[in-house]
Amino acid sequence: DFEKEFQKYRETLNLSPENLYRRFKTVWEVRIGLVYLLKEEEKYKKLKKLFLSLSSLADFILIKLWNDLGLNKNEALLYSLGKLGSRELNFGSDLDLVFSVRNLEEKQEVYDKVKNLVRFITAHTSEGYLYSVDFRLRPMGTKGELVPTYDFYKKYFKRKARTWERLAWTRARFTVGEKSFHKEFERLIEEFLFDAPWGEKEKREVYEMRLKLQDVSKKGKGIIDIKLGEGGIVDGEFLIQYLLIKEKIREASMIGGFEKLIDYYPELKTAYESFMFLRLVETHLRLMKERGTSVLTEQDIPKVATSIGMDEERFRKELKKRMEKLRDTFNKFLR
Repeated sequence: DFEKEFQKYRETLNLSPENLYRRFKTVWEVRIGLVYLLKEEEKYKKLKKLFLSLSSLADFILIKLWNDLGLNKNEALLYSLGKLGSRELNFGSDLDLVFSVRNLEEKQEVYDKVKNLVRFITAHTSEGYLYSVDFRLRPMGTKGELVPTYDFYKKYFKRKARTWERLAWTRARFTVGEKSFHKEFERLIEEFLFDAPWGEKEKREVYEMRLKLQDVSKKGKGIIDIKLGEGGIVDGEFLIQYLLIKEKIREASMIGGFEKLIDYYPELKTAYESFMFLRLVETHLRLMKERGTSVLTEQDIPKVATSIGMDEERFRKELKKRMEKLRDTFNKFLR
């Protein structure tokens, strides 16, 4: 559907390439949102389909741009991390992208093309921008190279990468690039995730990292940060990433991670239900606000409660209970 309609846009609309892509994305996001709101289906099944649809749209756009800019002629690749890597993209989510080139000889050429790709995605035009892109997960963060070589990654993963980077790379998913290079890079990721020790030291670091993120969560009277706050979505993500590495399971999806790990740890079932409830609340908040927020205010609560079919009092109790249960499970495994 994406390909057929995109070609129709190209043939019929008198728009610049930048605006063509933006119009296409906007129309499809509205369509995906309407299907989600109007379709009668079990709430979490419907939510998973929404995340998958938004992720598939982003994938299509990235692959199309990759080919349009000639990157398919190079031994290079693009991996998605974060929500897109998990195929759990929401409205207003950033794209966490990392690039690599196999050979040093192609590095400058690939760098120039990738820079154009990033500029194309993030530039503001009369049709807005495509996506906000986050590069903090690449080696050395925002100070690191945009397109490191394969050899650089190999050395970095072995000598310099930290515990939080191992967590982040559990969500790495190949998006587009040269196929044989992809197979080689995938082996490198698995070695990075599973070959090094994963014991009490790493467990303590994961716990401390989570508390640091909690410290920067939004706080104040009547404010609930359902992502970074105590018992928020990140509790569930850190817990699953920690356990995926512990059990040596290669699974980029946090939802899929929960579903697989419940077989190992049945006590995760309650945490999974809490995690899905918070993702549901976040989605309805973003649909209502039309931006990528995860912070509930007093004014938001009655509207969000109504939108998910609950009265305000019940919603407040349910939200409090779910966040407490998610934090309890997080503490059970990591404290």
